[in-house]
Amino acid sequence: VLNALDGVNTTQWEMGNTTNFAELELDFGFPVTANAIAIRSFSNYFTSVTVSYKVNAQDADWTQAAAHSGSTVPASTNGSTAWPLWFGAAVTGTQFKLRVTISDSSQVRDPGMYEFELYNAGFDRTALEAAIEDAEDTLEDTVTADDGTALPYTVYWATAAAKTAYQTAITAAKAVFNNPAITVQDTIDTAVGTLAAATATLGRAAGDLPTDTRALLAAIAKANILKDFPWVSANSGSTGKDVSYAADPQSAQSWERSLYPNQKWVTEANRTTYTNAISAAGTVASTSTAQADVDAALGTLNAATGTYTGAFGAGTGAAIGSNANIAPRYQKVTASNRHNNAGLGWESAVDGSIANNKRWATSSQNSVPAYLELDFGSDVTIAKGEIVAFAATAGANAGRISAFSVDYYDDAEEEWVSVYTKPGADAIGGNVSGSETYKFSFDLDQNTTAQKFRLYITASNPLDFSIWEFRLITPSP
Repeated sequence: VLNALDGVNTTQWEMGNTTNFAELELDFGFPVTANAIAIRSFSNYFTSVTVSYKVNAQDADWTQAAAHSGSTVPASTNGSTAWPLWFGAAVTGTQFKLRVTISDSSQVRDPGMYEFELYNAGFDRTALEAAIEDAEDTLEDTVTADDGTALPYTVYWATAAAKTAYQTAITAAKAVFNNPAITVQDTIDTAVGTLAAATATLGRAAGDLPTDTRALLAAIAKANILKDFPWVSANSGSTGKDVSYAADPQSAQSWERSLYPNQKWVTEANRTTYTNAISAAGTVASTSTAQADVDAALGTLNAATGTYTGAFGAGTGAAIGSNANIAPRYQKVTASNRHNNAGLGWESAVDGSIANNKRWATSSQNSVPAYLELDFGSDVTIAKGEIVAFAATAGANAGRISAFSVDYYDDAEEEWVSVYTKPGADAIGGNVSGSETYKFSFDLDQNTTAQKFRLYITASNPLDFSIWEFRLITPSP
């Protein structure tokens, strides 16, 4: 253990590979003030570090001065670099204790430490700390660009090479700030000046465009999504005729269906007015040279959005029951692929019927992977599902689809999460028109509540496939 205290980086304290922790105690016999330690680690197996002290040797308990966990202490090549740990405040004690936790002690070879160093670094680092914080803010607020021709006047830019050099300067300043072994104030003051010089050479400049349209363009993008979200209904959402906006843009098919309480609808006039407002905002965004006009267009579009959402009505159909197929109650359905025949649209797989001879079919080219995505407009809870796949001749493995998952969209993480994955490599059952003898039934891993679900198909033989009905079923009472 004395090798860690000899001030020589060519020796080390080897802790062996049969322990999960190691401790080092120093008894000075007189009061010592310290505010930092440094470890020159031979290996990267220290997962936590704790430093404690006693004011008097006869004290029964140790008082913690600092602790670290969550990341391993990095190894130091030949002891050349020190890993620092600063105390929250300087402490004075006659005894100090270091405790390190070692990861996977049975698997490692000789975790060790070149040097353990205790410091009372009394120099003023306040100016350097402030300079580093300002530099990091400057770097974060500077976009990467070759020039400012495509950027508004409110955006500052610098080249990639300049930003890389500036990051290097910030890293160097941090190394000085974190180094408790510094012996003169001048070293810290020089780091402040060096970082200031790096800021001056960053070459940060404002964009050339006279208007900032970012907020307006973001509002337009959101409005275009919102515009196509609710159903268009002819008679107050009860049994209206739903047109292509929310149904099937490729086939422009419309049909009679009931709308449910969780589904929203607007009139065709509502949508047309909102569409015109979005178009007007787009014209301003692409042509205006006055910031006041851009700001006014944003206000007008936001007001139009409020009017549009305020006009939403709710369906009058029956509420969602238990153990019920909720797929036909989608607010919006989309899919990755469809057959060229307009009668084989993806909406046919979620119309709630196998008796109408309608199904979703994909083309034979680039069909897999494929998805069928349902947006219910608000959260619904699903417990299980069913697939009634098409086959020219019915059979237990005639449905072509051999691998798929059912996923929900996690809004917080902005990603799809699987809640069911089909086991095995056999194809699911296939059914002729009007039959579901060979339907494929499955339970989700758990009851799942979300607004969006999808069927994600990853294997089919042949590549093209067809589905009479895809069902998502609510939990039993």
